[in-house]
Amino acid sequence: VTVSVLYWSLTLCSAKKLHHFNNSFQLQPQNSFKTNMRPTCVVDSVASAFPDHVYTQQDVARLLGVQNPVVKRLLEAPHIKTRSLMLDAAPSSPGPMPQENLSGLNRRFHEGIATIGLQAAKAAMDKAGVEPAAIGAVVAVTSSGLPLPGISAILIRDLGVSRRAQRADLVGMGCNAGVTGMRTICQLLAGRPLGTVGLLLCVEVSSALYVRNDSVGTGIVNSLFGDGAVASVVRSVAPPDVPVDTCTASTNKSLP
Repeated sequence: VTVSVLYWSLTLCSAKKLHHFNNSFQLQPQNSFKTNMRPTCVVDSVASAFPDHVYTQQDVARLLGVQNPVVKRLLEAPHIKTRSLMLDAAPSSPGPMPQENLSGLNRRFHEGIATIGLQAAKAAMDKAGVEPAAIGAVVAVTSSGLPLPGISAILIRDLGVSRRAQRADLVGMGCNAGVTGMRTICQLLAGRPLGTVGLLLCVEVSSALYVRNDSVGTGIVNSLFGDGAVASVVRSVAPPDVPVDTCTASTNKSLP
């Protein structure tokens, strides 16, 4: 969900030419104002990556050994056809899969960082024509694992980013994480020289959270989410001195 929300946000802003971000995301009509705000940032590129294997909902039910008729009906619902997942068994495997322990699920999450996470980050950097040495800030977002050190540190190490780069990790924010991640990377860049480049990565390995107890609550979670990553390269720029379509404000609401 984090990945889809961030990708939707970035795609919307690209399609509407809403390139300027401050600490918020509220659309203002073109020619409505002239700004003298602090440095803002622009999105230079967006890229995504997904696991190679694609599973139907029927594949998931078979591999997870679902027996609960309510959960089976959830997986038969037509709103989700397929999902990209990092399950250890191929989609054509007869199933059910062997029960997995926490160590195996944690391994899967780290494999997701090392594969789809790095793929998305490298693709975004390639699209923007940015070398690792040019990255001055890294923000990583996830709600499906808790690596120590954080994903931002792993990115810095594996991409060859300068160890002097600022970094931050946002964990457990769910659907709100995409917008919050963009706001965070822009805040980091606001305190750096103009032209500083930042890298934002959202990576979710939802299959690393799968629990197999055949309850309805577990079945709902296991029937919805896929695995994937999306990355964006952003850059700090001077505030525009001409009216522009822009995202200028956002609001958050926490539900109990």
